[in-house]
Amino acid sequence: MGSIRVLYKMTGVKRFWNGLIQEAPSHFLVNKQNVLITELFNHPITEGITEVVLPNCTFLTITEEDVEDIIVTSEKAEFKYLLDNDISGIGTVPICVVSEFFSGRCVTIGSSDWLIEDDFGLDAGDNISFLTNIIKWLSFET
Repeated sequence: MGSIRVLYKMTGVKRFWNGLIQEAPSHFLVNKQNVLITELFNHPITEGITEVVLPNCTFLTITEEDVEDIIVTSEKAEFKYLLDNDISGIGTVPICVVSEFFSGRCVTIGSSDWLIEDDFGLDAGDNISFLTNIIKWLSFET
């Protein structure tokens, strides 16, 4: 078994584990940790999607040129550090990116809680269609 750090080097994406994004009122659902995205970049994964909810989301940094961000936070986004609950403005940062490397494709999302079956997970917004589009894109159906 290998380290997840190897994935950072292969995919060109690093995920911040030490906090959560908090969005402005027009960009969250019920509370600041449920990031509501209504502006998505054009990509097969976002085709037909009008809103995605990413609860307990963190942000990503891109270390390779070939990585494309398809979902970013609003300019008013903040980051709450888990260690001391300090909150700092972070502005627009990627929270969902895609890349192609070797003979495959990769999708990196700053939240895994959107896959949980509840009001802010798979049942929220267009999350089920978003997941379907991801699977199709990863399997080269689009």
